[in-house]
Amino acid sequence: MSVDEDGAPVAVVALCEGSVNKLRLYLDEGEDDFVTLAQLDATTPVKGSAEVPLASPGSEWTVRHPFEGVLEDATYDLGGWSENQDWSVRASFSQETLNGLKPGQVWWEKYDPKREVEVEMVEETAHFREHACDDWESSAGWMISW
Repeated sequence: MSVDEDGAPVAVVALCEGSVNKLRLYLDEGEDDFVTLAQLDATTPVKGSAEVPLASPGSEWTVRHPFEGVLEDATYDLGGWSENQDWSVRASFSQETLNGLKPGQVWWEKYDPKREVEVEMVEETAHFREHACDDWESSAGWMISW
């Protein structure tokens, strides 16, 4: 996850293999009850890495559901998947996560196979994009930050 100059959320995706062409920001209210806050379709599948401002994704994305903003006390989920469902990614974050970021920084969770836990990290975007896939075989094949 990153933010733009106005503090609005930016999805930062680094795929080690495969591609995604759909993104959805939502609140998970349990029992398969989801509130969609944004939904985007890529005009060309994302391979490698991409930064996607949720409020203004650019011409590379078709807006299916416009970004509705975030709430102070909620936990958000952002999912990405391929149309044929062979690749998917997911991350959870809060407004507190966003408040702690500056433009050019990425918050993400990386799996630590030695401790068998997810570790929260904040890094410069360039470093994230360069190193997100360093240990991908032990991390289910992908890294994503939203």
